[in-house]
Amino acid sequence: MLTPPQAHIWCAQVQQIPTQIQQLWHLLNPVERKKAADFQFERHRNAFITGRGYLRIILSRYLQLKPQEIEFNYTPKGKPYLAHQFLESNLQFNLSHSHELILYALTLDKPIGIDLEYLRPFPEAEKIAQRFFSPREAAFISNCPDSLKSPAFFQGWTSKEAVLKATGEGIGGGLEKIEVELDPSQEAKLLSLDGDTQAAQNWFLTKIQTSPEYMATVAIKGKIECKIFDINDLGDYFVEIS
Repeated sequence: MLTPPQAHIWCAQVQQIPTQIQQLWHLLNPVERKKAADFQFERHRNAFITGRGYLRIILSRYLQLKPQEIEFNYTPKGKPYLAHQFLESNLQFNLSHSHELILYALTLDKPIGIDLEYLRPFPEAEKIAQRFFSPREAAFISNCPDSLKSPAFFQGWTSKEAVLKATGEGIGGGLEKIEVELDPSQEAKLLSLDGDTQAAQNWFLTKIQTSPEYMATVAIKGKIECKIFDINDLGDYFVEIS
């Protein structure tokens, strides 16, 4: 059961098994099916079908509905949220996909954002930080030992993205306006919002470690406890939804 002040984080692997992809596809509405069909590459199509299918399965457990019965609306920036008939549930959610992993973050009453990145050597870290990070952050990454440049960059990127997804602004909201803790040995933290350190204190950031191959950060207003679940914890959900 999800109760304040909690966030539930669900982990799922992108499905590649044709029979399971087909079962998840049947959960999607016509708009989602069309979007899935528009992907040129099968791996991208499977990631979308998995992401939306599992989202419906997870939300159905909290809403006590069939996955197919759930309807979404979208913000002008494209962030999905539950349609008006489900608003009394106060359920807020966000999801992120990278490589072969999908993470879902759910909470009550408060907007939540999550961002996930697959960790890999990233030679462009300094160049991108100089373009999209604050001068202080770009200098930190430039001065990092080479072994820490990529982890520092991804900690910063996931933290910034999580905040922007929580506010609904998305990446266009201005990565450079959000200053965060970049040191991978430290806890994730929002340091400044458009120069306002006081406003930053209202936000709680936490790193989610589901695998050493990935880095993820959750952002939400106010202190919160995160509990992590695996999609397999739901048991044989394909039998239940058939």
